[in-house]
Amino acid sequence: MLWLLRFVIRVYQCTLSPLLSLLCGPDSGCRFTPTCSAYFLEAVETHGIGRGSSGETEFVMDRTAWIVVILCVIGLVAWQIYVAKQMSPRPVPINVASGQASPTATPKVLESSPPPAVPEATPKSTEPVSSFAEKIETLRNSDVELRLTNRGGGIKEAVLLRQIAEKGQRVVLNSAQSAPIGAIIEQPSAPTLPEFSASTESNSVVQFERTTDEQVVVRKKFSFEKSSENKDNYVIDMDVNLENRGTKPYQSGDFVALGSAAPIHPKDYPMYTRLVWCIRRDISMFGGAKGIDASWFGS
Repeated sequence: MLWLLRFVIRVYQCTLSPLLSLLCGPDSGCRFTPTCSAYFLEAVETHGIGRGSSGETEFVMDRTAWIVVILCVIGLVAWQIYVAKQMSPRPVPINVASGQASPTATPKVLESSPPPAVPEATPKSTEPVSSFAEKIETLRNSDVELRLTNRGGGIKEAVLLRQIAEKGQRVVLNSAQSAPIGAIIEQPSAPTLPEFSASTESNSVVQFERTTDEQVVVRKKFSFEKSSENKDNYVIDMDVNLENRGTKPYQSGDFVALGSAAPIHPKDYPMYTRLVWCIRRDISMFGGAKGIDASWFGS
């Protein structure tokens, strides 16, 4: 019966596994070396139960063993399908606040039949902010380097100086194509990042400030946690202060961007990409830190 078991595994390796990789993407396969199916085949051939006489060995499997084999094959197929469904969606492009209207395509018309006059659509009231150049401020210690941007007044990237990724590059948290960490946005589906003015109080503190049309002053101050322990080098304080200088009460349903998450390894499983937050100041393993994997957001 060994030949039948070999045949089932070889069929999976030669046909089903490449087909799933073609349908689900090249990075959806097994990330282990050797692969799970190759390791399973080697284990069966090595640890099979033998019996026989005259030096001849016969491979024997009872009903329970066959049930285990079938369940393993089903599990391999189900795992491939599960990983494919957990692929992260394409991120929403980030727009910089600008006073210029987005160009739209104009259909061609015949000269003999000019189109009727159509009133221009009134754009949604937004804060008119002229286009501006991005400026980067840097905060750094021995473990992490923060690159803060005036686009939205947040952390554009966080470079881990002691962690090395593939091809000798350092691990970078967040993405330049995503909203900066700490940016205050109104519409998460179509975020717009206004301009903030930056000021450096010291080598360890950067402050952003902006005044809205409603005369609300928004101040953000970024600084490293003051602590004697090395683990606290990765803790950054963000102090947000809102001051209403207008005559009317101001209410807004704004959202605070927490950054983006992406796999470090091309074949990382979805549960490796996690969102972790702290409820209390204690960030020890059993302190205030809690987390959930990224697949929860797609459910």
